Amino acid sequence: MIVIGISGQTGAGKTTFANSFKETFDGLFSVIYIDVDSLGHKVLNDSETIGQLTKAFGEDILTDSKIDRKKLGAKVFVSQETTELLNSIMHPRMVKIVEDIIKTNKENTRGKIIIIDAALLYKMNLARLCDKIIYVEADPEVRVKRLISTRGMTEKRARERLFAQDKEPLGKKIILPTKDLFTNIKNTMSFFKKKHNLLIIENNGSKEKIKQILLLFRFFFALLIKYLKLNS
Repeated sequence: MIVIGISGQTGAGKTTFANSFKETFDGLFSVIYIDVDSLGHKVLNDSETIGQLTKAFGEDILTDSKIDRKKLGAKVFVSQETTELLNSIMHPRMVKIVEDIIKTNKENTRGKIIIIDAALLYKMNLARLCDKIIYVEADPEVRVKRLISTRGMTEKRARERLFAQDKEPLGKKIILPTKDLFTNIKNTMSFFKKKHNLLIIENNGSKEKIKQILLLFRFFFALLIKYLKLNS
């Protein structure tokens, strides 16, 4: 089993890349996809969570006895202090679910890939659970255009969101895609041979190059499982 964390900048295409990654490996491997944002939606209306949130932010965040996300957001995303308070309530529960999924799947692990798709992979300390980390980034102007076209944001709001993200990871990085196939193959091999490496995907719009990278991933994963016994 291998656990891959996928994170990235707001508007860089992290979730699109994660879904393409999953589709590329489906059929050849058993892929378990964990969408951490969706876990947040699930945790939000847990009875214990509701109790803590209403105690912290008031009962007027409820609609029909459930958390109203718009009302909650209006109270939370006004300062770093209130945002951190929300995170202190939500994140431990979300992390526990991810840990339980990984623990459950440790048995019968051969040929299994777990993808953790998380915008706050580092802030939530989920990176410690990952064997490999892929960080998706794009030029700021590309990200602004995507946020406007795909999420219906105003330009002002889109530019504000560029800063509302996890800190960019530090350490030795491998960057893909590059301009030539040989370097792409070389960098892909390096990523898989060295444990805990960080891979940067530059997603500025070249879908064909991204597809090429994913096919290289599929090939090298197959080799790892067959010859290096990637089963623990």
